[in-house]
Amino acid sequence: MSEPQFKPIGNKYTFTWEDEKLEAEVARLHRHQDERLTCNLTFRTFHPQYKPHLLKTSFNLSSSRSRAEIKKHLATRYHEKVDWDAILEVLCLTTEAKFEEGEPVQKLWVDDSDIPAPEYLINPILLKGVPTLIFGEKGAHKSTLALFLMACLTLPWRDNPLGLGVPDHPIPTLLLDWEQEGGIVRYYAKRIRDAAGLAAFPLLYRHCALPLTRDFDKIQSYIDQHNIEVIIIDSVGAACGGKLKDPDPALDFFTALRALKVTSLLLGQQSKDPEAKKSTPFGSTYFQYYSRAIYELRKSKDSTDDEAILALFHQEGSNYTRHQPPLGFSMNYNGTGISIQPQTLDLGEFIEKVKSQQLILDALKQGALSFSQILDTTGLPENTVRTTLTRLKKRNRVMNLERGLWGLVYKE
Repeated sequence: MSEPQFKPIGNKYTFTWEDEKLEAEVARLHRHQDERLTCNLTFRTFHPQYKPHLLKTSFNLSSSRSRAEIKKHLATRYHEKVDWDAILEVLCLTTEAKFEEGEPVQKLWVDDSDIPAPEYLINPILLKGVPTLIFGEKGAHKSTLALFLMACLTLPWRDNPLGLGVPDHPIPTLLLDWEQEGGIVRYYAKRIRDAAGLAAFPLLYRHCALPLTRDFDKIQSYIDQHNIEVIIIDSVGAACGGKLKDPDPALDFFTALRALKVTSLLLGQQSKDPEAKKSTPFGSTYFQYYSRAIYELRKSKDSTDDEAILALFHQEGSNYTRHQPPLGFSMNYNGTGISIQPQTLDLGEFIEKVKSQQLILDALKQGALSFSQILDTTGLPENTVRTTLTRLKKRNRVMNLERGLWGLVYKE
């Protein structure tokens, strides 16, 4: 058997045996909790007397039974003299060794030279080389904001209306979309372009159906083909797959994301936990741990069908930058375009349901209060207090008492 040529490409490996005229590709490697190492294995031949494809299957590299089954199948498809045991042994041992090897040790000199600070691709939102997460409730216009940011990178849109800092050259950006179809995305991007009078620009787009971990190799090939520097994932829930509250889907997702070695902007949904004291992304806490910058996009209760009044709040947890002040802006949907303009923030417009509930519950911890006393204590609008009390009563958190008072429901 000839020595194979081994080549790592992204998160997959290729083996080429010149004398045997064989090529193998190992992709989608995954270490299971029971220590199995599995992959997608493809065998091809460049022998002129055979069709190129020989085998494509899932393969357990740790199983002698799996090796025997593959050897038997290959021997029936490829009739040349080949030591299949030796080939599979080299493939399995090399793959496992490289997979466990991980990244090499780097010597990082900390000396008197200038060491650049973490760089923004969109200042002050998108950090270069790490994941940034923007989350919010359904209907908070996250996808439209992502298209606006994509235009800022692709053109680049240096005189954008929000005054965001962008590079002085185009940044190739790929939108990976699990939510909408390409025609809809193109339509909304054109409305942003028309309203701002922008030059034509290419929108690199791919509709996705499989979770990122299962579609990794194809996405990696598109990143390499188009020299992509930024990916936008809309949205994290579909891209992740599985039960989002469980840790494994989130951990697998971020492992794959790191392997792509690009800057990423992630769009996510907001948690619906009524007991939470502050808004958080839906799913495992690992979405917060592994996102280097986290923003919440909120829509004002004063928004209309024609105009969305929005605010982007920098959540706690960014390891690399100082806390950013809220960014207020509006999206006007009148006419054929979508105009985006800065908006002076009135933080009272963005009081959340959860915050309203917590303010009322905290007030009632001091004792029973009348409706007017709740208004005075919390400072909330009358309609907000009325709606929130109704919601809390249905959840058996508060109750009506005598003389028009409200009180907490205490549980044993």
